[in-house]
Amino acid sequence: MTKTLLYLCYGKSRYQQEAMFAILSANYFLSESDGVDVVVYTDRPDEFIWLGVETRFLNPDILGSWMGAGTYPFRRKVACLLDFLTERGGKVILADGDTYFLSNPAALFDRVGPGRHCLHMREIRLTQRTGTAGAILGQLFDTGAIRDLNGKPVALYPGESMWNSGIIGVHADDHHMLREALHLMDEIWQYEQRVHTVEQFALGHVMHAGRLSEADDVVFHYWHDNLRKPFLGALPALLDRARAMPLPEAVQWSYTHRPTSSAGARVLARIKSFVHKLGADHRWTRNSA
Repeated sequence: MTKTLLYLCYGKSRYQQEAMFAILSANYFLSESDGVDVVVYTDRPDEFIWLGVETRFLNPDILGSWMGAGTYPFRRKVACLLDFLTERGGKVILADGDTYFLSNPAALFDRVGPGRHCLHMREIRLTQRTGTAGAILGQLFDTGAIRDLNGKPVALYPGESMWNSGIIGVHADDHHMLREALHLMDEIWQYEQRVHTVEQFALGHVMHAGRLSEADDVVFHYWHDNLRKPFLGALPALLDRARAMPLPEAVQWSYTHRPTSSAGARVLARIKSFVHKLGADHRWTRNSA
């Protein structure tokens, strides 16, 4: 059974750079005995040669086809994952570039199997806030316009939550779920374009029927600007220095420069996440820090 850690990055240089750092962080923990392959879908494959990873070239035609008939950009994440699973099979973890590993990525593959899936973390319940994603999607589904691949109307599950998709873990046996998620994104986006987390909703919704695990104990998602902006400013110089080192040394050195929040901020983030999962609403924004 193959195990693949997958990255998708194209466009601005910062996305390539984030993915490079994420791969360095994975290699900080991975060993050959873990049997994990790293594959990058990118429009700049030459930039990843120094990391010794497998690359897949993305041209405009591929990127265009992954958008389907719509204009929702994050559709490409799920299309990429489906493309790879269809070809290679096995277990796949697709990681966002703005992540790094806290422990061995191999642990995530133990959470993935037929009927067992993984996303980064469960966030706020969709029914908690009026005027935001839950209310907007609920109103849209109430019209009966949104249908699944079998033509049945889609509705929110009782207590359904939004999930962060900085990590998406799927087994090849469940590739049909990705097709359902793509269809659901297309259905929603043609009617409603205020919800920019449609991809996250669609994945959480279709994975609801299986066993869905969190990954935030293994992966840190530094999407928040108070961490991401300063790190992006320092990242080009960090990578230039890392490229000049032997790769094993670069892996060890670069990990000491990962973006981290204070201990207090991490505790507060955990409390916020826990409170949201209980269903309380304190109007706090999500935070992986």
